Amino acid sequence: MKFFYSLILILLTFNYINANCDCIPIGEPCEKNGESCQNFGYCGTPGTETSNNQSICVNRVNVGEPCFVNDSCYIGLYCYKKNSNDTKGVCSEIKYALNGEKCAKDIDCMSELSSCVNNKCTLRKNVNGCEDDMDCELASQICVNKICQLPAKLGSACTKRGDTCNRLEGFCASPDGGNDGICKKHFSLQEGEYCYFDYDYKEYQCDSSKNLYCNNINKKCQVYSYIKPNIESCDGLYQCNAHLNGTTAESICACGKCYEIQLVSSYDRKVITDLFTCALTNECSFSIPFTSKGCLATKCFKEYCAYYLIRSKFDSCGGLAAHLSHLKCDVNNSFKLLPSLSFLILLFIYLLF
Repeated sequence: MKFFYSLILILLTFNYINANCDCIPIGEPCEKNGESCQNFGYCGTPGTETSNNQSICVNRVNVGEPCFVNDSCYIGLYCYKKNSNDTKGVCSEIKYALNGEKCAKDIDCMSELSSCVNNKCTLRKNVNGCEDDMDCELASQICVNKICQLPAKLGSACTKRGDTCNRLEGFCASPDGGNDGICKKHFSLQEGEYCYFDYDYKEYQCDSSKNLYCNNINKKCQVYSYIKPNIESCDGLYQCNAHLNGTTAESICACGKCYEIQLVSSYDRKVITDLFTCALTNECSFSIPFTSKGCLATKCFKEYCAYYLIRSKFDSCGGLAAHLSHLKCDVNNSFKLLPSLSFLILLFIYLLF
């Protein structure tokens, strides 16, 4: 599946979580690229569609409030403009339904190839094939060569490049490191087996309960063993591991410093498994933004909130906390939010919505 949500499914945990990247306060000047605004604000110029040298960090707005771009709105909302030449719109909860799901009007349907017919998103009759997974009749289907089909089952043949496994169940594991393989469950690969590092769910492949992780150098599952970098500062993602002569990658460069990455914990595995299982059981798709009217919100809300709670450990600019608050998740029994490497998380998370 082509998940917009691939950025949220990164499960590396940082051992040292006391670093603060620069977080720009709301109302302060910012640049569009490379900076994070506090409380998940966006960098823009109020009253315009574009950012410029006078841009500032601005709070996002809720349903029914005026907007100029999608970034103006909270996650899961769109800046709806009635006419194509309109510059100003209204933050709206639209494009939340897949084919077969309930809708009130055409703009509620996620697929551009669908219309709302008898209160259900339906592929238009003149459509010749699918363009993306969201064009298919079922949330579980994937679009392959303009044809909607069910993904390969666990144990069946698959191709990594074609992304043909059901990613809520597992991934395509290749015994020789090539493109062809077998669909296997998450966290099932053992030491020495090839893993697919250029993959959204790379942290889900190796059996982390046995202290295994996917090595980005040799593309195999290996036992995790942290070796402290011999440099104080860094400016490249994998620069911290240069002293290891290409044998491993246990550190990552963030905010100009090297930080240890650790395995997915047993609790995190359970949270992720619960979310995937709920989505799979209820035919919910991860290829659409999370909205209060969507399948995930109505059928897997508890599991979705639990996932964001574990991600909140990496929240130094307040973005994930703001998202949790907007979703009205129950955070009373959650652990204390810790300052950390927000821009890394936002880099993977934001565009998914």
